[in-house]
Amino acid sequence: MKSVIPIPVLSSVFRAKVNESSGYSCTAREKNCESQALWSINLEMAVSTELWLTGTVEDEKLIEAIKLAPLQSRMREISEVFIVSLDAEDEGECVGENVVVHDSCLLPFYIPGRTILAFDDEAGIVGRMISIENIDVPANIRGDLTLDSFFLKIGPSRLTRVENDHVTYWPFNIGYCFWGRSTPTDAFIFEESLENSAGFKSLRYEIETLFGPMELDFLYG
Repeated sequence: MKSVIPIPVLSSVFRAKVNESSGYSCTAREKNCESQALWSINLEMAVSTELWLTGTVEDEKLIEAIKLAPLQSRMREISEVFIVSLDAEDEGECVGENVVVHDSCLLPFYIPGRTILAFDDEAGIVGRMISIENIDVPANIRGDLTLDSFFLKIGPSRLTRVENDHVTYWPFNIGYCFWGRSTPTDAFIFEESLENSAGFKSLRYEIETLFGPMELDFLYG
């Protein structure tokens, strides 16, 4: 699990969604991490939180992932579909709105080598995440944060991490992103409480059963 602070603090939450995410990273368990002080300073400036579960499926299984992910997420109606690329300057193109969910609803938007973003804040998985937060994370730890927005990212993607002045890239082609317009009161305890909760472990297991191992990241922007 990685916690990541974007530098500079993002001017737009939406830009973080459609482009690769970059950040200053220090895990919650690294209490003596040299980057801890700067990490804490940037957290104070942050106004949003993102939780990412990302993984990689084989190319020949990508079509199957495009079919399964909206159903597994219990999406009902996709409010917007964007097509983006790895180009940091690519802000994406909206190619669909109010798309009724079924097992092939995203296939018409698939372009090999490009990435699909599908947004649905009313998806069943959102209510499940909110329930996990409320049950497993103390109110004084989560503060005003509620991860009540959701989108899928399917296609060539990457997270950019900066840890102790070392840049690393985490490539993935399927990502679940939950986000909220606030930050937890105590990010370190929040991350540990959520990651280790029975509810989140169950949700993660269900996703990994379909798509294989998923990396967990927290981003604050």
